[in-house]
Amino acid sequence: MSAIASKLGYWSTVTCLFSILLFIIGFSAIIILHPVYEWTSFQDYILYNNNYDQSFKHLAQLSMLLFMAAFLVILNTLHFLAEAPQKLFTSISLHFGTAAMTLVSLCYFVQLTAVRWNFANNNAEGLEHFVQFYPDSAILSILMLGFTFFLGLASLFMVPVFQFQGSSKMVYWGFLLNGGFAILGLVGYVLQILPLIFISTNFGMGLGQIILFTGLLRWFRKL
Repeated sequence: MSAIASKLGYWSTVTCLFSILLFIIGFSAIIILHPVYEWTSFQDYILYNNNYDQSFKHLAQLSMLLFMAAFLVILNTLHFLAEAPQKLFTSISLHFGTAAMTLVSLCYFVQLTAVRWNFANNNAEGLEHFVQFYPDSAILSILMLGFTFFLGLASLFMVPVFQFQGSSKMVYWGFLLNGGFAILGLVGYVLQILPLIFISTNFGMGLGQIILFTGLLRWFRKL
């Protein structure tokens, strides 16, 4: 069973890296191919979405559904493989990770279905708080709660499981950086410090996740 768990963890890590690549491709394409939207009104934003192809945006959103599912599988495999004294930390991490996956997946699935369908029908009635890119929407708060608070805690509670040496070193730093920057992103969002949100959730968590998943590939392969 340990061999199966290791292989499952390895390929789930590959899936997370692939999802991150798809996310980068999707939003890079939006920036390159479309004019950057400067917020004026909600109705103008709907027109902007209908005037420009949103396939790459939907690709990026879909990649996050895949990412969160694969990340939860990783947490499950780490919990299964952990020694008995470490299972308290992995269990807590797994519960926080489940909350993160639920909230983040809820947000992106709403964007890919209900929001996309209403935009296609040019219907804005009652939709403001369900649109992720509407600055003060409730769905954005839900996304940030999952992506910063719960994902951050899930990462931080995995830190004590890994030693600061050998093949565990990159995993240790990856979880620590991802969790630390996620909490900083939460502080920035609550206090509306936009530079802190941007740096923490994009560059900070991005760096942490690249280190984390690269380290996990090596760690699972060694097992």
